[in-house]
Amino acid sequence: NAGYIKKTYEKISRKIRKFVDKNNIKKANVVLANSLFSKSNIKKAYGIKAHLCYLGVDPTKFRYLGIKKEYDILFIGLKNSIEGYDLLENTLLLYKETPKVILVKRDSEGKGISEESLIREYNRSNIVLSLSRNEPFGLIPVEAMACSIPVIALNEGGLKESVVDEKTGFLIERSPHSLKNKIDLLLNNEKLRNSLGRAGRNRVMS
Repeated sequence: NAGYIKKTYEKISRKIRKFVDKNNIKKANVVLANSLFSKSNIKKAYGIKAHLCYLGVDPTKFRYLGIKKEYDILFIGLKNSIEGYDLLENTLLLYKETPKVILVKRDSEGKGISEESLIREYNRSNIVLSLSRNEPFGLIPVEAMACSIPVIALNEGGLKESVVDEKTGFLIERSPHSLKNKIDLLLNNEKLRNSLGRAGRNRVMS
């Protein structure tokens, strides 16, 4: 619904930013990509071959604390469709008795919650969700796995590289019923949660 002036300004602005962006990246001696998904996008956008360099976490900080579980589900992000909160909302509508969900906000600069508090929230939860649309890599699943918490993530973008389906968690299609099925499977099977959690920790450490 933007007016003519705003549309025109945005069109010109984007052309300038794209020009600057492409010129800047040509000055780099090395370009790193945080996933094969990102590497492919860099190739398409700039015609440059990037080197794969997966992100990691400090496993001495992100670890299993052995504290009491207080939540069924942990969702980290904002209440918008980009980060997948709409999928979680629609999934919760399918329940007669809604699982206990905790929402943690952490913006692009990592603000909103301290690292120490975040690690405790991971440990207080039975399941971590990662539902962002075409996530470049997916650091949330890696942090969760380091804490031995199973992850349910979307089967798209870099999340397919962060989570090993049926080994460290589950990869699902963007469907409330698919998400509910995996949530129910994990909440009703402590042995499976523990097994996936241990496998996730081992993957982070390897």
